[in-house]
Amino acid sequence: METGALIAVLAVLIPVVGGPFCYLVEKISPKARTAYAVTLGFITAGLTLSLLHYIGEGDADSFLWIPGLDVSIGISLDSLSVFVAIVAGCVGALALLYSTRYMAHAAREYSLSRYYWQVLLFIGGMIGLALASNLLIMYVFWEIIGFCSYALISYYYRDPEAVPAGTKAFIVTRIGDIGFLVGVLALWHGAGSLNVFEVIDAASAGEISSTYLTLAGAGFIAGAVGKSAQFPLHVWLPDAMVAPTTISSLIHAACLVNAGVYLLGRSYPIFLGLDWWPTVVVWIGAITALLGATIALTQWDIKRVLAYSTISQLGYMVAAIGAGALMASQYHLISHGVFKALLFLCAGAIIHQTGTKDMREMGGLAKGMKITHICTIYGLLSLVGIPVWVGGFSKDLILENMVDKGTYGPLVLLIMAAFVTAAYSWRMYWLTFQGRRRTEVVVHEAPWQMWAPLLVLAEGAAALWFITSEYTSSMVRSLPGYDVAHIALKELAHDVFSSPVIWVTLAVIVFVVILALKWRTNIIGAFQQPNRITLAPMRAYWFDIFYNRVILRGLLSFWGTFRKVQTGDLNYNNLGIAAGFVIVFVLLFVWGI
Repeated sequence: METGALIAVLAVLIPVVGGPFCYLVEKISPKARTAYAVTLGFITAGLTLSLLHYIGEGDADSFLWIPGLDVSIGISLDSLSVFVAIVAGCVGALALLYSTRYMAHAAREYSLSRYYWQVLLFIGGMIGLALASNLLIMYVFWEIIGFCSYALISYYYRDPEAVPAGTKAFIVTRIGDIGFLVGVLALWHGAGSLNVFEVIDAASAGEISSTYLTLAGAGFIAGAVGKSAQFPLHVWLPDAMVAPTTISSLIHAACLVNAGVYLLGRSYPIFLGLDWWPTVVVWIGAITALLGATIALTQWDIKRVLAYSTISQLGYMVAAIGAGALMASQYHLISHGVFKALLFLCAGAIIHQTGTKDMREMGGLAKGMKITHICTIYGLLSLVGIPVWVGGFSKDLILENMVDKGTYGPLVLLIMAAFVTAAYSWRMYWLTFQGRRRTEVVVHEAPWQMWAPLLVLAEGAAALWFITSEYTSSMVRSLPGYDVAHIALKELAHDVFSSPVIWVTLAVIVFVVILALKWRTNIIGAFQQPNRITLAPMRAYWFDIFYNRVILRGLLSFWGTFRKVQTGDLNYNNLGIAAGFVIVFVLLFVWGI
């Protein structure tokens, strides 16, 4: 096995296989268990970073899995895979360190060994998804991170909101997952291969029929819409905020919602022959970006503001892929992973010190939480898209590419979303850190285990754009079948500060200044009661009502017809599970002969 492939395998196996041993290490002591989990996280992060040296073209290595079906576990070490794995590994390690203090209170009621095991499985699953070149293996890891998200969202299972939120995430994302599986099977039948690079070659050569290609294209869009919380399957992500804030940072920045955007980016060359596919993708992303931003503007829960913000920023990435700006999309995915993890962990520090998620009960925290205050500013400036911070470069690159591609309709929606992003970012900052104190709690800075990761991520939000030249050159070198171009750092800076898009940035800055001067006196009174303009976003455009009253009731009625087969007898259930395993093994054995 080549060195790069070995490192990739270890980056997946160490968190996945090592995680369950948290239960055994806990027998020594809870502190040993926590140290063990954090150590595994940082080893994993180091392994993903070391993969930078091995970025190459196509498959790095493969291992035969099911001989009769010619299914191999392929490893991809191109730039697209490696950087997504790095975000998962590094943000995951920082979240684990942060958890050592943030989750300490949970030990009285919940198992922290379960928490650390599932977090490590979450991280390993996302890395495995990113590094796999076999579509079926990607789907296996896709389902692993789906299970982890359900389990971790429901972690506080005594909270009456937790289990329903986890179940909602599980069910809604299953809709997309079925689409992804159908797409995988269609490509397998159409191309005769599950290797994504071989499928790309077959699609480019016109060897896949339009029927299979159309079915796969629709299925992949469904999968991405579900996992990356795009319209109309975005409803699960805000409710997922009942999870621990560390889990929110992983879901939103590293280990779940990135999967859908990565899937569209990875499969982008396959569907270039479908005229409708880019159009559908770009409009889904643009609509989602504006929808998420307008709802975020009306929220009072600081985590829900960031949740709808994530939905909006993912919309930018999806729209960029639809517009053919693959480089800009993946660049924004990486930058968003850094600044959104920073913002969620800042929110966690605030919640940890104040004991509330309601911004109406905060205010005036800047003096007592100076490190968190500065780090939040860094994250928000990157989110708003101010150049010098990495989010400014990546977001402006998306808008500039859409100008060049002539996708003006979706571009207008994204520009509108940029202004609303500035509005809710300023509102969140002012309600949290400025104005009079609205809490009687004496607030101090969070412990070092919590603010140290903030400093690392803040530095990334401010300086990550320095790697632009290396990142884009590695993309061009390792992705010959993708439409990407090298962008030098000087060229990026010149384009951002001289293109027409800079006027959008300047207008956003002026807009924020006007907000700061005019709105700060009555910001608490805004969005308390709905009016004709604010009713729709304050009700999240009634999507939840529609899903609960129409979709959920319909499904419950349908599933109710099958209750007779559920006897409640564990013997029958175990018999069914055993029979299923036997059938699968027999089929694999027969095909393997």
